[in-house]
Amino acid sequence: MSPITITAAILVFVIILVGVAYAYHSAENAKIEKNRKASMYSNRIRRIEEVMSTLPLPYLGHGLGEFLMSEKLDALESIKNLSLKEHNSSIEERIANTKGEIAEFLDKLVQEQHKSVNITSEAQAQQLHNTFHECHRLALASFKSSRLSKVDASTLINHIKERLVIITYELFSYSAYNAQQVGKYTLAIHYYERAIDELRKHNASHTYDAFIQKLKSRIARAEEQQKTQTTQETPENESSSLVNKLDEFVEEDDTWKKKNVYD
Repeated sequence: MSPITITAAILVFVIILVGVAYAYHSAENAKIEKNRKASMYSNRIRRIEEVMSTLPLPYLGHGLGEFLMSEKLDALESIKNLSLKEHNSSIEERIANTKGEIAEFLDKLVQEQHKSVNITSEAQAQQLHNTFHECHRLALASFKSSRLSKVDASTLINHIKERLVIITYELFSYSAYNAQQVGKYTLAIHYYERAIDELRKHNASHTYDAFIQKLKSRIARAEEQQKTQTTQETPENESSSLVNKLDEFVEEDDTWKKKNVYD
């Protein structure tokens, strides 16, 4: 065998080895990427399920619940499309179950969407605030991935912001009512005034005029009751962290709107 033939054979062998190694690494990289995407979709499903198990059903109206369910279904379908053997065994069943859950959810929502939810503690209000912040993050992620239009994203985010404002209002109102019931009228007035302050900060479109007027009437009533009282109470600095988080959310929302206003 001539030296040229030997050299050519060696070159062919090396090329084949390089090709096999490249194919192997490409297949491994593709598998890693599929697993990364599957983990990302699974994480989205977990977050959505946590949100829906935390929020009372009346808070899932105005398209929020439908959005969350559609996001869950999209994530399940995406996992299915990855064609991973470790997921295929149960994914079809989960997709079918989720489609059934959507129909059941919509029926329940019609029955309960107008029911009131009483906010009776700062811990409860804080948990709801955190959950709505998670809804906000999910909506933004969906918009950035083009699953949600800018109009629909804006509608959802506005609804979330309104719910956050109302939760803060209801917490202050509940605290004021309790203080008023036990004769702590100064404290009650303090909470009513804080509720008014929060509503006014987000009332550019006069959405909360009726709430503010109702609170003013309650303040007038508490002031009448206060005239017969001789003891003084010191207002408590309750819910400051809740208010601060609401302000931070509004700032983030304004930033998002400014970034997308010319898109």
